Amino acid sequence: MPQRSLVSTNAMVAAFSQAGDVAAAKRLFDGMLERNAVSWNAMLTGYAQNGHNQEALELVKQMLLHGLEIDHVGGLCLLAACSDVGVLVAARSCFTSILMDHSVDWTREHYYSMINLLGRVGLVSEASQVMALIPGKYQNGAGWKALLTACKLHSNAAQGRLVAREAFVLDPQSSSSYALLATTLSC
Repeated sequence: MPQRSLVSTNAMVAAFSQAGDVAAAKRLFDGMLERNAVSWNAMLTGYAQNGHNQEALELVKQMLLHGLEIDHVGGLCLLAACSDVGVLVAARSCFTSILMDHSVDWTREHYYSMINLLGRVGLVSEASQVMALIPGKYQNGAGWKALLTACKLHSNAAQGRLVAREAFVLDPQSSSSYALLATTLSC
C-alpha cells in the first residue's frame, strides 16, 4: 500500500471512530495491507473513545504480538480503556507494564489517568502514592484536584485536608480547590 494510501486510510479509520462507527473503522483497519503505529493507535483510540474497552485491550495484545511498542497515545488509550471498564487489576498491570516494559516517556496525563481510576474506586491513599511518583516537572494543581475530588466522592475528609494543602501550594489562586475542600469537609 503506498504511503499516501496508508495516511489516508489511517485518517478514515480515525474519522469513522470519531463518528462512532467503530465497525466501519475496524473493517478498514482489518483490510489494511500495511499498518504503522498511527494505524494501531487510531483503532485503539476508536475503541477506547466509543466504549469498546475489551476490544481495546485485545487490540493492544495483537499490537504487541506484531512487534509494535506502545507509545504515548497508545498508553493513554490503554489506561482509559482499563479505567472505563473498571478493571483495577488490568489497569495496574497496564500502568506498570507501560512504565517498565515499554519505552514510553510518561506524561502527567498517564499518571492522572491512573490517579483518577484509583480515586474513583476509593483507593485514595494509593492514588496519593501514584501522585508522589510524578516527577516535579509534571506536578501541577490538576493532579491534586483529582485526588481532592476522590476524597469528596468517598467522604474522606482527613485525606482531603492533606491533599488540599498540596493543591494550595501548587495553585494557591484556584478557587476550585477551596470549593472541593469545603464540600469534602461538609460530607
